Amino acid sequence: MASQAIVLRLHSADQVTQAITIHAGPIEKILNELIREDMEENELPVLWGTGLRAMGRRLRRFFETAQSADQANEDEQLDDIDPRNRRDTNAHDAGEAISTLREGVRITRGTAAEAKLGVVGTTPRRPEDVLLTGQQVLPRIDDAASAPLLRAGFSFDPAPAKASLAAALPLLQAALLDVAREEKEAGVTLVNKHASLEAYDRVFAQVANLVSALLEAIGEYELARRVRPSLRRPGVTTAVEEELVPPGSA
Repeated sequence: MASQAIVLRLHSADQVTQAITIHAGPIEKILNELIREDMEENELPVLWGTGLRAMGRRLRRFFETAQSADQANEDEQLDDIDPRNRRDTNAHDAGEAISTLREGVRITRGTAAEAKLGVVGTTPRRPEDVLLTGQQVLPRIDDAASAPLLRAGFSFDPAPAKASLAAALPLLQAALLDVAREEKEAGVTLVNKHASLEAYDRVFAQVANLVSALLEAIGEYELARRVRPSLRRPGVTTAVEEELVPPGSA
């Protein structure tokens, strides 16, 4: 799905190119008539229409480039969903296992035994911190769980939580690497998107200003105003901006 930035630019490009399609002929005819008396004998009529239609094609070409860059960025963001879900699921499972091990050791063998796990404060929730903490706890759990019981009859079997932690950690580590890779790729597509939009906006301003000026020159004042570039929104016509924020409502 195209971003809002592309949708607004598409509507604006459509307005400008439609104005060119409809009015290129009349612009050429009227302007050549206006300057006819000022032309030198060896000068040919100006091909206003040909130039305008070429500018319209140039606008479309730059828009298609920006649209492709925008779609690439949108697709890349969708690719991030699965790695992030795997990261969050395994971080939760590992965090729960760490909490279970800490609590079991503390209740049955005391805080000194829990301290052997090397965890200070609350069990972390940030995935990267969960991974580091889990890698620290896993090789220490057997020693901590072998400390003397605080009271006869107390019992805690660390094996299930230890197995859960051992299973979650490599999956979490792999998911974190995938997320990092996807973020890097998304960053590249985002830079390309911004560069493509900026290039398009420059071309749009050139074409829309030219079309607006020529429409005004032949007396199409309202249409000239509508296709004029917005002063506040790059790549957008005045008409499209007014659809978003009607005059007097800002």
